[in-house]
Amino acid sequence: ADFDGNLNDGDATNDQVIWGDRDGDSVLDAGLGDATVTVAELLSALPVAAAQVKSTVGFGTPEEIDIFDTPPLIDNTTNTAEEQENAALYHAAVEAVTAVVAQINEATDTNDPNLVLRLITEGLADGEIDGEVDGTISIIFDNDAGTADAAMELFEQDPNTLPIINGVGTVGDIKTILDAEKVATGNSDTGTTTEPET
Repeated sequence: ADFDGNLNDGDATNDQVIWGDRDGDSVLDAGLGDATVTVAELLSALPVAAAQVKSTVGFGTPEEIDIFDTPPLIDNTTNTAEEQENAALYHAAVEAVTAVVAQINEATDTNDPNLVLRLITEGLADGEIDGEVDGTISIIFDNDAGTADAAMELFEQDPNTLPIINGVGTVGDIKTILDAEKVATGNSDTGTTTEPET
């Protein structure tokens, strides 16, 4: 991922994850990183945030998938094999994150998957998914670095083996699931060109 503020320059040498430092000189850029967010700042941060999300919790989501534009289901905008493959990959990543959050929730006896996801998201803001928020171990890990490390290792699982939470099957079954969901989502007229795994 290229975090120097220009995601299209193909330059990975200036990667950095300080949100208010787009040029990578370790100095906050004028107006960035302050308490006021402008539309321009938000729009300039979206590609950086998307790249960071895909590289940390995307479970192999290719760079070319736009997480703000790709639907995680088969609909009337996913007509080609490539669009449907991207929808399947994106949906698989969403289901994989959901499964890992559920595993961390259960392992830590948090009983609040929304809190687990919120704390993982807050921890990700510094560019690392490490169970810490601003250098402090998240409360759900009882201030124990070993517990946090063990929980974060859950993100290293083969996503295809993870269960679909509140559903049937595994993440590896996602193409079959998406094909079956077309009726429930009102998209039964959309032809499926991506073959389910057998």
